Amino acid sequence: MYRYGEGVPIDYARAADLYGQAAAQGLAAARNELGIAYESGTGVPRNTVEAFNLFHLAAGQGEASAQQNLGTMYFEGRATARNYREAFRWFSQAADRGVIEAYLSLGHMYESGDGVDRDPMKAAEWYRKAAERGIVTAQIDLAYLYKLGKAYNGTTSKPQVVPQSG
Repeated sequence: MYRYGEGVPIDYARAADLYGQAAAQGLAAARNELGIAYESGTGVPRNTVEAFNLFHLAAGQGEASAQQNLGTMYFEGRATARNYREAFRWFSQAADRGVIEAYLSLGHMYESGDGVDRDPMKAAEWYRKAAERGIVTAQIDLAYLYKLGKAYNGTTSKPQVVPQSG
């Protein structure tokens, strides 16, 4: 309510306080929201370590958005050592729960080979799932794989890359 100004003036500090009260009672969604506040410094002083800890608690409780957020922190090495295997684990759990951003994250991991064996076809599968749900970045990434001839949709023969002149 206070975070978005729904029926009340926007008050990030009040929102963080209320998230903190709910998080103290063990609410996973509140832990995730408070983690977001700490990560961005919105309504509370910026503290990525606290954000990481809150995401970890909420993710362990099955909070899908927190699993994506935790995966991102592991992937980028924010407030923790960079750990692609942990990132993959949390992105996979978030994707299993329908977090569209996790589809894109897994696509990037399979395309780059960070923490997993490089697999353009698996990357394309994850990009396709995200693209079908309107994620423009995934649409671009999928088109790029098609252009390079590293992936195809399976309904036609594998596309051939034609060199461009000029």
